[in-house]
Amino acid sequence: MNNRGLTLIELLLTLTISSIIGTAIVSFLISGLNHYNESQVKSGLHNELQFIESHLKDNIKNSRAIDFDSVNSRYVLTLAYTNRNEKSYYQVVGKKLNFTKTENGITNTMELSSKIKKFEVITKQTNNSLLSNEVLYSVILEDGVKNRNVEVSIINQSILLPDWR
Repeated sequence: MNNRGLTLIELLLTLTISSIIGTAIVSFLISGLNHYNESQVKSGLHNELQFIESHLKDNIKNSRAIDFDSVNSRYVLTLAYTNRNEKSYYQVVGKKLNFTKTENGITNTMELSSKIKKFEVITKQTNNSLLSNEVLYSVILEDGVKNRNVEVSIINQSILLPDWR
């Protein structure tokens, strides 16, 4: 029977192999966690983008007039409705997209997003009509957290407008 135990070389070799395997496992777990966090952020931005798109489509389709203004680096989309006492607008201030609606003298403002990178809406004339009957819009959201820049976008989607004539 040999009771001499482990030699120093065997002990160092075991520690080296264990630390290499441990480092590989930890880096794999960290990489997986980072990927999971990024996909969670992207999923949240997609949900926010879908909400903005749905909100925009519903309000534009229900409006009777559209006006655009980009004074003082602020992009403003104003919508008027068939009810003369009702008016609303989308306004980008910094990275925030706000929706303000005035109805019967009461004004309510709602922040739709605080992650706006781009918000643009233009009218397009179709069928040689003098009136615009299509609206193109682009929205880009970005989560610019340090060391992680996730971006989702809707580019040049269109909404056919009701006949306002």
